[in-house]
Amino acid sequence: MKPEELVANFTDKSTIPSTFVISFLRQYERDHGFSKKEMASRIGMSQQSYNALNHGKTVSGRVVLRISEALHVPLSQFFRNEEEEIKEIFKQYPIAIIRWLTTRDGVSAILRSYREHLESESKKRIDGEMDAIDETFSKIELKK
Repeated sequence: MKPEELVANFTDKSTIPSTFVISFLRQYERDHGFSKKEMASRIGMSQQSYNALNHGKTVSGRVVLRISEALHVPLSQFFRNEEEEIKEIFKQYPIAIIRWLTTRDGVSAILRSYREHLESESKKRIDGEMDAIDETFSKIELKK
C-alpha cells in the first residue's frame, strides 16, 4: 500500500510499525533541537511512555493521532516511502559510493560508525545522569 492509501484508511484503531514513529520522532527532535524529555512533554506523554515507544513492534493509531495533533504534522509524515528515500540517496551520493556501501568493507564501515554513534549517545546519557547525581549531592552538601 502506498503512503497516501495508508493515510486515507488510518483510524484510531489502526497500528503502524514503531520504527516509522521512532524514525519520525528522532528526526523531529534533531530538526527542532528538542530532547526526548521535551518531546514527551510536547506530545503530552510521560517520559517513560515516550521511551516505551522504542520497545514495541507497533504504535496504536490513537497514539499516532495524538502525536500528529500535538506537533501539528500531517499523518503522512509517519509513513515511509522507501522509493522516495532511495531516490534521495541516489541524488546525494555518486553511484560508486553506493556500490562501495554494499561491499564487505562498506558494511563494516557502516556498522563501525553506528557502533561509535551508539557509544557516543550512551556516554552522553551516562554523563547527564552523573551530572544529575553530582547536582543532588551538591544540594545535600549545601544543606549540611
